[in-house]
This record gives sequence, C-alpha cells and structure tokens, in this order.
Amino acid sequence: MGSILAERFRILEQIGTGASSTVYRALDESTRVEVALKVYAASYKGEGNEERIRREVALSWKLNHTNLVRVFDWGEARGTFWLAMELCREGTLKSRLKRGEGLPWKEACLYASQILSGLSAVHSLEAVHRDVKPDNCFFTEDGTLKLGDFGLVKAGYLESLTETGVSLGTPMYMAPEAIEDKDPGPRADLYSLGVTLFEMLTGNAPFEATSALAVATK
Repeated sequence: MGSILAERFRILEQIGTGASSTVYRALDESTRVEVALKVYAASYKGEGNEERIRREVALSWKLNHTNLVRVFDWGEARGTFWLAMELCREGTLKSRLKRGEGLPWKEACLYASQILSGLSAVHSLEAVHRDVKPDNCFFTEDGTLKLGDFGLVKAGYLESLTETGVSLGTPMYMAPEAIEDKDPGPRADLYSLGVTLFEMLTGNAPFEATSALAVATK
C-alpha cells in the first residue's frame, strides 16, 4: 500500500478482488479525491477487453444518475488497465444479505426501487446492463444504493462485443433468454432485479445449483 499507479493514484487499501481484477481505495492526487480504483489482471489484456472498458466509461459519462456508480477515467499502466470509479464506502448489497435471512420488506423494496431507478436511466439509452445482482449494487455513506459495473452493458449505439454463442453474466441472476444467448433486452434486467429482490426477501436465490447448466435447467 502507498504505491503510486499511473503517476496519479496513491493506493490506500485493497477493498475487493475478483477473477479478472482487484479494487483498491485510492487517492487521485491530481484532484485530491478518493476513488475506487479497479486494476485489471495482466491476462485481461485480451482482444476486446480494452473496448469493453472504453464502453463502460462512455456509458457512465452519458449517465449522471443518483443510483448509478460514476466512472471517472481509465488508462493503462504497468502493462495492465485501470478504471477509476466513484467510491461507495458502505460496501455491497451482497455484504448485507445473510443466507436464509431476508431483509425487512420495506427495506428490500426501497433498495429494489433504487436499482430500478438506475436501470430506468440505463434503458432510456436503449442499453441493457446484463449483470444486475447484489454484488454489483453499492452503498454510499448516506445510504443511497447505486448500481455499478457496466462492463457487460450492451447498447444500441455501441457495437456488441459478445461472441456468438457466448452468454455473459451470472447464471443465478440471468433471464432464460440471456442464458440461451437470445439477444436479451431490458426485460432481462428486470428479471435479474426480480431474482435480487427475491434474495433480499428470503436470503436465498430462487434457483441455485452447482453449474450454469443446472441453473438454466431449473
């Protein structure tokens, strides 16, 4: 910690990690603002991934909405890509869910309405998020819930990067047409929101299995 990335971001602490990236709390020394800095693995520099990051930034700049995580900038340093985003300090919706224990229904409905408000803005641009799930919903210090992670967004004004026959998303939350790669529209996002609301109310997803195929079968 304390190292500098891209001659601009001072790394303060690691706050998350995934298969393709690690997220840090970092200080943007050019603006003195703390950000969530996603640093991608070197292996992410495959064909099409640079365009996915560019697309994520482009969509965020078109959408300035209370319930959407803002993306500020992106670039390349030390042989890998980075993405600077709004820092939501209170964790994810997933972190507040306990297996088998639902949230109070009024609280769950409030969160669902905030996600829906963000999705409405996304859909107004004829875009589809394609990865709505508790892990991608983030809380700010004032309790606002924001939908983030636009890396899989498909928008009519941007060329789709999805390969034929390849489904993108998290199977547990994906609509049947998305799993079957049938060009899902906004309704697929609403399905994913429905699964998320179900999990908020019950503490469990409606369809669970050990593989994507098993989930799809259910």
